[in-house]
Amino acid sequence: MPLLEARSLTAALPCEDGPRVVLDGVSLHAEAGEVVDVAGPSGAGKTTLLRALARLLPGASGDLALDGRAAAEVPPAEWR
Repeated sequence: MPLLEARSLTAALPCEDGPRVVLDGVSLHAEAGEVVDVAGPSGAGKTTLLRALARLLPGASGDLALDGRAAAEVPPAEWR
């Protein structure tokens, strides 16, 4: 069972000409002790991905689980 799992993660950021989708259906899982590298050019969505995974991005959607527990079951302080 993965320590952290995200399924169909989607997020948009506000822009002058309307919301800009920066994550669209992203899925990942990370095992305990595994090192995960998030790399990409400026503006690719790295910080947005991490904010969504930390549950700090209002409006993000998708399924998140920590050690098999759904995000809704884990208090924010424990999640972070």
